[in-house]
Amino acid sequence: AAQNTGTPISEVADSIQELAQAGFTDLDDLNRTASALAKIPLAATFGEIKPVVEGLIAIFGQFNKGLDDTANILDLINKFSADFAVESRDIFEAVKRGGAAFSEAGGSLEEFVALLSILRSSTRESAERLGTFFKSGIAQLLSQRSQSQLRLLGVTAKDTIGQITQLSEIFATGGLGEIEKIDIAQSLVGINQYSRLLALLRELADPVIGQRVRRSLESASGSFDESTKKRLDDVGNSF
Repeated sequence: AAQNTGTPISEVADSIQELAQAGFTDLDDLNRTASALAKIPLAATFGEIKPVVEGLIAIFGQFNKGLDDTANILDLINKFSADFAVESRDIFEAVKRGGAAFSEAGGSLEEFVALLSILRSSTRESAERLGTFFKSGIAQLLSQRSQSQLRLLGVTAKDTIGQITQLSEIFATGGLGEIEKIDIAQSLVGINQYSRLLALLRELADPVIGQRVRRSLESASGSFDESTKKRLDDVGNSF
């Protein structure tokens, strides 16, 4: 695969060794992963192989994923990086900062990437700051106390995006004053993170944003291979 893509074989070999040292030793999975990693430089949404491998290892550990999930992870990140103002390195950095707390609180990788992409696009804050929001703010939102408060507000959804979307609808149509909204947001995620929750709620109140997120999630599968194949075809046609 490395020869077909023009990626130096040594880079792929070094990455596979790093994965093996991290405890991933199944040869079939490593071979499939090597084929995917060789195509990383061809995708406009990714950069060099090494930081992608480091990001993948973080996702594997924090969201209980394995090497056999590599293709799905690359598809997801590729799609959201293409559709929103977020870069793959932002996603990886935010995962390192806040992925574990978000996952432990019951959030999925798909929810993490979608919510991060919305926030990064709207606030332009750094991945480090937004990662901290997931570490403390969203994790607190998923706590039993905040979950009880959400139910009292009329939120019935079980998944994180569904809950935040319903809360955004309540904020938009429930006749709440701005001070009330601030008080509720502070109670749900804490005084240091409430402004980011409010930004997220404003974005999700826009049906267009919700449609974009659903469209990206639904069309993520296979997007990485499509992107790299197009790049290979473009390179081939240039000669």
